[in-house]
Amino acid sequence: MVAAGGYLWVVNETSEDVVRIDPKKAEVVGDPIKVGDTPVGLAFGANSLWVSNNRSDDVTRIDPGSR
Repeated sequence: MVAAGGYLWVVNETSEDVVRIDPKKAEVVGDPIKVGDTPVGLAFGANSLWVSNNRSDDVTRIDPGSR
């Protein structure tokens, strides 16, 4: 889980996506964002969210301002 842009971002390894949560309302905002195969890590830096995908051996970049 990472806090960025006023939201909490959570990676879901099983469904291979990332969800954005409004911490004030404690609810998911918007649709899940599909990422690579078996996402296991999430970091924020350079105004982007970065998701490490274990099985697909790559990284997915998410622009938190565009969601």
